Amino acid sequence: MKAQPPRAPEGPTVNIRRQFPAASALALAVVVVVVVVVVRAAPVDPAAVPLEELAAIRGAMWTARHPLQSGPRPGKPTNILALSAIAGEAPEVREAAFRAYTSRGYTHGVAGAWQPQSYSPYHKVYPQQNLTFEQYLDLLQQFWDHGIKPVVFVKPDDWSCQQLESLTPFYSQPRAQRLVRIAVPGGWEPNKDTSNAEWICWLQWGRRVLPNALSLLHMEADVDVPGNHEDQKALGIPGAWNRVAPFVHGYLVQNVGYVYGGSETPSAEFIKNFTDQFRLNPRPGRGSLADRFTWGYAHWPTSSAWGTGKRVRVYAAEYAAFANFWWDWDERYARQLGDAAMAAGADGYLDGGTVVVPVRRP
Repeated sequence: MKAQPPRAPEGPTVNIRRQFPAASALALAVVVVVVVVVVRAAPVDPAAVPLEELAAIRGAMWTARHPLQSGPRPGKPTNILALSAIAGEAPEVREAAFRAYTSRGYTHGVAGAWQPQSYSPYHKVYPQQNLTFEQYLDLLQQFWDHGIKPVVFVKPDDWSCQQLESLTPFYSQPRAQRLVRIAVPGGWEPNKDTSNAEWICWLQWGRRVLPNALSLLHMEADVDVPGNHEDQKALGIPGAWNRVAPFVHGYLVQNVGYVYGGSETPSAEFIKNFTDQFRLNPRPGRGSLADRFTWGYAHWPTSSAWGTGKRVRVYAAEYAAFANFWWDWDERYARQLGDAAMAAGADGYLDGGTVVVPVRRP
């Protein structure tokens, strides 16, 4: 805010040329005092963000680039912009990284699991982190304040449901309830030998402890079944899905065909197979994931945590991260794949893209 200029004193007019003849050659300087008030923006309160907006997922798990000081290529422009490891960066680096991320149009970003013990965010590539739970929530608040909705992978790697239960007192806190609005209770890609009963336990925990959060699940690449071989024999793949669907809003699909396809440029075959899984075909469908969750193809569930008759959403979640992280493959191909998935009918993307993800009613 600018202060008003000082008013001239009351009294007779003074002829400055007469009083000070030399002043006729001088300019009069008027000093204006500017008062600058710095007001910090109030922290974002995400408690009222509707589920439909949370579900419009648009982000890049491990494909965006920024010269973070830790990672596979420390300090280089080609280093991975790893939001799940950003707690280990200096505040000024963190600020720049958030800006670089949102400049790509991304609205969602991954946050790794919190745990009481020290841990490295990814395969010991990053320094050990030892955050208190309050510090972890501070970090999630920074995500929100920078326009990034954190997708929180809650369960640490290799933890059982019993161990996950030990985190209940932390995530039950009011502040955690406000900040953890998108949860992946089962964490990152649990082992394909995980039983359907264990999946149900994790997901029920998520709905019980974080009832206001969008609930998602993420599996190993190209597995597509929340259960092990014994479950597939006893329940069938549709049966395994029918048991978990009531507890999830969306499925974060992981595909490995591009990464191990032998070429940085995606093949036409991979693009077709990749996009076909998101394509909704005329009823009764042809077997895509969209067909299965929409039409009930092959007896898959058509209801979800959204409600009866409201399908599980299907996201292109991980398709280029491994090659971008370890082999420095060009980010633009990941973004092209995300866009292709959206054009085919995906509900969003989490491994790179450029297009806007619309907010849709369930």
